[in-house]
Amino acid sequence: MGPAGCLVVAIALLGCSKRSDEPANAAPGSTAPAAKQIPCTALIPPALFAKYLAGYTLKEHHNPRLVGATCQYAKQNPRGPDYGALGVDVTYQCADNLIAAMPVTLKMYSDRARVDGIGRGAAQIGLGILQFWDDDTNCVVTIGAFANDIAKDPVPFAKDLAAAVTPAVVQ
Repeated sequence: MGPAGCLVVAIALLGCSKRSDEPANAAPGSTAPAAKQIPCTALIPPALFAKYLAGYTLKEHHNPRLVGATCQYAKQNPRGPDYGALGVDVTYQCADNLIAAMPVTLKMYSDRARVDGIGRGAAQIGLGILQFWDDDTNCVVTIGAFANDIAKDPVPFAKDLAAAVTPAVVQ
């Protein structure tokens, strides 16, 4: 299984795993309290938005079982509608088990895919796709970009995002 497949399996397992704040003796069918939903405007502050995403519109998605958000930014391609939209997706998932899995996950990527200087560890796992483990929170951030400057080189954007994700933002 390739790195992208392993990433999908890891995310699927997280989505299916029992929450640590769910009572061990919870009745079947009972609902766990919703996880904290962090707005994209807090995760990507105005200065970063202006620097990288000016002109993009935001569509925000939240999974009630996970702390974090998926922030989808899109805008019309300046070459016209026949060329498709430009886009950047940034997914934040915050959980202690994700940080614990980081060393194993990073070993799956080749040395060429690893990126130094971003959080606890980072890997470019495809064209325009970069994932990093934040260094001062329990968040994993995945950037997926297509048909724009971030897709060509997501590293500067990722470094700025890593600096912006602080414990005050996610707690």
